[in-house]
Amino acid sequence: MAKPISATKIAALAKRLRTAIETGNGCKPLRNDLPAVDLDAAYAVQETNTKHWLKAGRRPVEIGSTAAILCRPARSLADAARFAAETGDTLEAGFVVLASGATAAVALEVDTAVRVEVEGLGATGFSVTA
Repeated sequence: MAKPISATKIAALAKRLRTAIETGNGCKPLRNDLPAVDLDAAYAVQETNTKHWLKAGRRPVEIGSTAAILCRPARSLADAARFAAETGDTLEAGFVVLASGATAAVALEVDTAVRVEVEGLGATGFSVTA
């Protein structure tokens, strides 16, 4: 069993990730500094940054978890293949399958900025204008 990660280490990893997000300069993957398969530590980093951003005035619109996908990836892939077949499509070897939203859809209002970051793939965002 892996040694639990300290609160100081969690805070440092959260700060490193926040700095990368805020400056637009990448950082090395956090997984290199977290014990293997320690989802509690990964979620602690996420929770630390969420609390930071809430204090800074950001607000979450929806919160969700892809834990079901992490726990049962083969089942999730089978569901995706079944859905594709129902629409006349197929999943083929080499296709990249990304998790769908873990929350309900939210209507966006004018002057809303949206940003998403996916580790290993990059970041994107957009703003809603009139």
